[in-house]
Amino acid sequence: ILAMPDAIKNSGFLVGNIGLVVMATICIHCMHILVNSSQELCKRTNRPFLTYSDVAEVCFATSRSSRLRSFSSTARTVIDVFLCITQLGFCCVYFVFISQNMQQIFNHYFGEINYHIYMAIILVPMLLLASIRNLKYLSPVSMLANILQFIGLGIIFYYVLQDIPYTWERKAFASWGQLPL
Repeated sequence: ILAMPDAIKNSGFLVGNIGLVVMATICIHCMHILVNSSQELCKRTNRPFLTYSDVAEVCFATSRSSRLRSFSSTARTVIDVFLCITQLGFCCVYFVFISQNMQQIFNHYFGEINYHIYMAIILVPMLLLASIRNLKYLSPVSMLANILQFIGLGIIFYYVLQDIPYTWERKAFASWGQLPL
């Protein structure tokens, strides 16, 4: 959410907004394909539900091609590995983001400290939260996080919307070099 204005700035006002709608449409379409495939595979295999990697495995296992059927367990493993890599990437970016924000706040009051120290500080609460195995005990923390996130977004939008420039002062298309940003 917070990177969206920068992405639209780098692509241009018109191209950024149209590109956002196109990408959202593609993502939603792919999610519908995945859900519909999962429901169809549940009917075929008489299972009540399938996980993300189950869908890949069953899809390969029920294929008409014997060549594809032989890759069913490999498909499951590949999906699980890529999901772990994706989640690990999100967590790494989260740790850097939070520690750099903490550094900006605390450097003002306590002087210069390396942000790696802030990473170590937030590692302790994150490990404690990750050790909770029952979602029943995690739900109050999740509720508090959602409330704080809405408050934070409200504050951010309050300051962002203070001096909005007119749309005709912005570029409709930035440049081909900036578009990938």
